[in-house]
Amino acid sequence: MHVVRQFTEEQFNEAVENLQRYFVVAADWCARQGYAYQMSDLPQDTLEHKSDKILLLSTVGNDTAIYKPAHNMLLRFWHDVKHIQLKRGFAKQDEYTVILAQYYYLRYVLSASNLELEIFWCDMYGQAVYYDQRKQYVNNQTSFIHSAVRHGIKNACMVVH
Repeated sequence: MHVVRQFTEEQFNEAVENLQRYFVVAADWCARQGYAYQMSDLPQDTLEHKSDKILLLSTVGNDTAIYKPAHNMLLRFWHDVKHIQLKRGFAKQDEYTVILAQYYYLRYVLSASNLELEIFWCDMYGQAVYYDQRKQYVNNQTSFIHSAVRHGIKNACMVVH
């Protein structure tokens, strides 16, 4: 049984703002490693990266993300760079490995708070679980993440978002 997580909207928004700052740091690190990205309005599963260093990323879903569109793209950039660096595909276990590496970076390098880590985990891992169970992407990421943080990923996946 999942205990309902209590937090104010102000605490949630502050945690999201902090995560956005962390994504800037992580994306900057990726750029210093020689990676870059370009944006496309096509769905991600129809895109192929231009090379191992120039990534083509979809903007689909940015309008319902909990992060500002520019920061959501930085998160996607960092995430795809981690896939390349860890030599991981997109199967559930590979996604878990990549997300866990990002989680550890946020926790141990950037000292993210518990709420920030929970939001990140529910966003990244929660949406991977949602896709695995429903074979469709989350339509409203903000709704899904609020539900997952408050009631747990398992419960959030029971509802169409």
